[in-house]
Amino acid sequence: FRSVADGTLTIRPDSSRALAVADPRGRAMTISLGCSAMSALVAAAASGLSLTVEITPDGSVRLAVADNAVDPALARLFPALTSRVTDKRPYSPEAVDPPDLPLPEGIGVHYVADPSSREQVADLHRQAVAELARTGAFARELAGWLRADPADPRRDGMTLPPGLNAAALIAALSTSGQPLREMGERDAQALAAGPLIGVLTTAEDDKAAWVRAGLAWQ
Repeated sequence: FRSVADGTLTIRPDSSRALAVADPRGRAMTISLGCSAMSALVAAAASGLSLTVEITPDGSVRLAVADNAVDPALARLFPALTSRVTDKRPYSPEAVDPPDLPLPEGIGVHYVADPSSREQVADLHRQAVAELARTGAFARELAGWLRADPADPRRDGMTLPPGLNAAALIAALSTSGQPLREMGERDAQALAAGPLIGVLTTAEDDKAAWVRAGLAWQ
């Protein structure tokens, strides 16, 4: 939820869109506020504006126009805001050099390249998905956020890729957690086969840290 007043853009959590099963603490929602704030910072920089960032105790983010010089590195990221998509295809096995990125205070990124360690991460993913799929509640919640048509008038959620029987998958997830296990297995295989996994961590476990994680992630 966004509001503009007195030259300040405030991005707040919308409790009506909270995910009770997937995100009971609101952690992912708060991370998403940081992602949204970074998108605003990039768009502003591309428009010649510099913004300050203030994180409030409830996890809201306030952005205000500043007199500072615009960060050209942020401005250069603008084309990615409209072209970047999640790609679920298998990763290339070719080696990847970890990027050297500036990170907010208290945020770290740890890269896993060793094949056995990547397999461990993949196994953790399998275990997590199996637990989420156990009752079917998470699968039903996910089904409510998946979209079969990019032109869906709700303009939210995650649109499934072409070539997939999206309507059938959404219907199956509405009644069973089994499709979730199959999706999790494909993701686990990609984690194990890909050349590099990045793990983003926070020094603290509170709303401010979650917002900073979102800024870094985006």
